[in-house]
Amino acid sequence: MDVLVLRSSAAQQASNDALHRSLGLLTSLLLAPTLIAGIFGANTALPGGETWRGFIYMVAAMTASVRVALLVWRRHQLRDSVTSTRGKRALRK
Repeated sequence: MDVLVLRSSAAQQASNDALHRSLGLLTSLLLAPTLIAGIFGANTALPGGETWRGFIYMVAAMTASVRVALLVWRRHQLRDSVTSTRGKRALRK
């Protein structure tokens, strides 16, 4: 019975970890564009504010920030997978 409880607990923990990773990715991808849109949406004078150039700058900054956040997240995931693989190998020995 204890083995079943432990397996169930491990499965639930894995499910929770996957959910937290997904939510972390989503929030990190949306954080920078939200900040940039908030800054450009402010009622202050911005470079290119009266032309389409300001909009183009805003979209370029949002795209770049999402790419950087995704790159950092992928590197973090790769590092975690390498670390967990090493841990599994150590347990097998």
